[in-house]
Amino acid sequence: MALKLKENEVTALANRGECQLRLGHGDAALKDFEQVLKLGLPENNNWVKRCRLLSQKISAGESIVGAGFKP
Repeated sequence: MALKLKENEVTALANRGECQLRLGHGDAALKDFEQVLKLGLPENNNWVKRCRLLSQKISAGESIVGAGFKP
């Protein structure tokens, strides 16, 4: 719903990406994380840091279990 109202809402994008990741939809998660990174937020923003880390792990094919996710 939040993304229908404002498609570049960082919290909604990051959370939807994490939900997609938990469901095993890595490509969809990566799209949401990359969209967060394109918003131009400061590098020290916690959402940016989280999305950068998770997108790097997805792209590298690394396990994300340590990030609180189940395989």
